[in-house]
Amino acid sequence: GISQFQMANLFLKIKSDKAQTQTTGNTRYTFIQNLGRGASATVALYYDTVQQRKVAVKQIEVEGMGEVEKEKVNGEVENMKSMNVSTAVMLYDYEIENDKRFIYMEYADKGTLEGQITSYKNKGGKFALDSIFEYLIETMLSLFCLNQKGMMHRDIKCENILLKSEQFGDEEHIIAKMSDLGLSRKIEGVAGNLTTCGTPY
Repeated sequence: GISQFQMANLFLKIKSDKAQTQTTGNTRYTFIQNLGRGASATVALYYDTVQQRKVAVKQIEVEGMGEVEKEKVNGEVENMKSMNVSTAVMLYDYEIENDKRFIYMEYADKGTLEGQITSYKNKGGKFALDSIFEYLIETMLSLFCLNQKGMMHRDIKCENILLKSEQFGDEEHIIAKMSDLGLSRKIEGVAGNLTTCGTPY
């Protein structure tokens, strides 16, 4: 039988998932599962009933945020709009609902590069040399496109490189896609880009 502790955890999960389905009034999207949670944002997987595809929805709570943090949220959306390249996570839609912001974006079904590295470490596996080169080339292509727009990312790490399986003819390929453009900014000369930012480690 199920223990009282397991029952309590199951109840909390159901309650949490139910609350997540009520976060957006957009009936076009059907909640599937939570993907992750940060300090001020949660990411969940939804199904888009119009386009008939899975989408990742980043929900950001802006209540209590300062102007700088709010500007970062707006900046992330604008930066995603400008990055129309297959090696960057695509923005599908953006909604404002009271103190919440919803970013509807491409779903990377293979998770993060960080997760892949951790999985290989735990299981004793390793990346094929071809995969390493492909991920590097795809990441460099994203950075090249940013640079062409006079921008820099400023928070490149394995957690911000997402992996997505895509079909090319009869073959499936895993594509590395740049994400989290919230800290990206226009290059304003050397002195203007010596600001400390990103992830401390």
